[in-house]
Amino acid sequence: CKIGGYVTMRHNQTRNTLAKLLQKAGCKDVAIEQQLLPVEGELDNVKGAEKGDESRMDVTALGFWGAWRRAFFDIRVFDPFAPSYAKKSLSSLFQTHEKEKKRKYGARVTEIEKSSFTPLIFTVTGGCGKECDIVLKKLATMIADKTGNTHSSVMSWIRTEISYTLLSLVYCSPW
Repeated sequence: CKIGGYVTMRHNQTRNTLAKLLQKAGCKDVAIEQQLLPVEGELDNVKGAEKGDESRMDVTALGFWGAWRRAFFDIRVFDPFAPSYAKKSLSSLFQTHEKEKKRKYGARVTEIEKSSFTPLIFTVTGGCGKECDIVLKKLATMIADKTGNTHSSVMSWIRTEISYTLLSLVYCSPW
């Protein structure tokens, strides 16, 4: 079931973990489930773009990619062992999910919000896509600079936090 239950809990816990990490990195105005500005015809020619008035981003933060620049992040957690993915490689699955999120929200965030958009794609076992990996490395650098720890130790800690968040619900579930 893609609605409710463990899927929603896993997504929301991952979202909350990312928001806490962004705050620890020193980002300002970190917000969860921030509603996007309304669309008034600007995206009429953009195929597949999300145009609904109730659209929202999972996490937003000020100062991640640059001072006073807002970054929008949308999270997806998927199970690469699902029967529907049996014949696809892991790298192609990450690319597919990243492209889908970019098609849905990329133009809206860049054109209307005047901000950056990065899809954060995770597997239920803790793996992540290329763009997500870039975000995690940047996050590790920011936290390491702020705390005085080494980049590698902070990166290890971040990956552990995220993996624990994702795996905690896998082992709690009845299947």
